[in-house]
Parts: sequence; structure tokens; C-alpha cells
Amino acid sequence: AAYEATVRELLGDLTRDNHALAVEIARLPLQERGFGHVKQANSDTARAQEMELMNAWRNPSSQASAAE
Repeated sequence: AAYEATVRELLGDLTRDNHALAVEIARLPLQERGFGHVKQANSDTARAQEMELMNAWRNPSSQASAAE
């Protein structure tokens, strides 16, 4: 359900300029592989990356000014 909500949010604001970021965000669950503590560590890493990337998605102007 959370993944579907994320994809809906991405599709709602998708443009040619942010397409690469949307793909990067949508592919994050592919990193959640393994078993036991390995999978948990991969999931934790993917969630941290998702938070960072979704912040960039929701605030594109602040990311652009930070890059300058």
C-alpha cells in the first residue's frame, strides 16, 4: 500500500525533468533483498534513501539551489 501511494504521488507530478528521479525512487524496493538481518539492513538503507529522494521530489527548488 505504501509503495502504491508513492507511485501515485510520483505519477501525479511526473515531468520530463524529474523522470530519472521518479525511476530511482520507484526502483528502491528492488534493494530490499536477502534474508533475516541482511534483508533488514537493506530495507533500512532503502527507506533512508527513499526519505532523501522523496524530499528532493517534493522540494525540487531547494535541491536545485543547494546544488548551485
